[in-house]
Amino acid sequence: MTRVCFSVPELSVYVPSGTAAVEDVARQLRQAGFPFAPEDVARFRGRYGFDRVPVERSKRLGGMLAEACGPLLIRLRRQGRPVDRIVIARTLDLSWHDEHALRDAPEIGDTPVFALSQHNCATVHLAMQAAGQLLHAGSTEGIVLVTADKAFHPALKRLPHSLLGDAACACYMTREAGPHRTFYLRSVFDAGMDAGLHSQPEHVKWFQTTYHFAIRQLIRTALRECGLTVGDLRFIFGSNVNRTTWEEVASMLPCDSGLFYTDTIAKVGHLHGSDLWYNVHDAVLRGKLRRGDRYMTVSVGLGSFGCAVHQY
Repeated sequence: MTRVCFSVPELSVYVPSGTAAVEDVARQLRQAGFPFAPEDVARFRGRYGFDRVPVERSKRLGGMLAEACGPLLIRLRRQGRPVDRIVIARTLDLSWHDEHALRDAPEIGDTPVFALSQHNCATVHLAMQAAGQLLHAGSTEGIVLVTADKAFHPALKRLPHSLLGDAACACYMTREAGPHRTFYLRSVFDAGMDAGLHSQPEHVKWFQTTYHFAIRQLIRTALRECGLTVGDLRFIFGSNVNRTTWEEVASMLPCDSGLFYTDTIAKVGHLHGSDLWYNVHDAVLRGKLRRGDRYMTVSVGLGSFGCAVHQY
């Protein structure tokens, strides 16, 4: 658990304009030799709430990074705000032609960069935690956190219960005052799931059996340690793993399922580590997040979980 105060005054989101429907992804997977039965398509569309996912057809991962963080870096420099480090949080391994993922973002210049990926789709909270500690220690004044992933093979567009899309988000983290203030962070990782779905079968079975309970415990622990209740939150912005996950967790807390922001699952699917800030950005643009609202972000990976408590 980390209690660290920092704010996010600037956000930038890049989502490709190209999309693929559930049926398109199923067809691509079958052509590549992977199963995606018609009944699974119906389940993804029905219970899970998916419709389409964004697909990057022209840019490499570096180009997506540049689209997300390039304009943000330009704005920050015009405002005279310091950028001491850039932190990249990603889920997927880099494909060979994306080995130098930042070569398409000249705005980065000689700013030091480091990347994290060990917590799968929950790496975003691990990265926020690391960046927050650097800010808290006073060794940096401003950090740009970038989340970006691109499925370079059809098999990477689907998990057993999720449909995944390509996207990138960038946010500026600073100790100065800003619209999004973060004052609590927590990350949890099950070492037995270090190889994801390729981990030992007994570890995978345990993770799948305890999945909803682990999310509920993470949320309840965060609320208790912050002296809050579910009723103090405007929203919980979770990873877009699927709609039924959040309905189940809501019933277990218990709370109204409307507390969980699932508005974007149908149109973009699960965006790896970019879900959280994409969803927060969407809620702000639509006027659903109001000044003074407290909210929580919850990330879910294969064997990893993270959460943070914020105020807008």
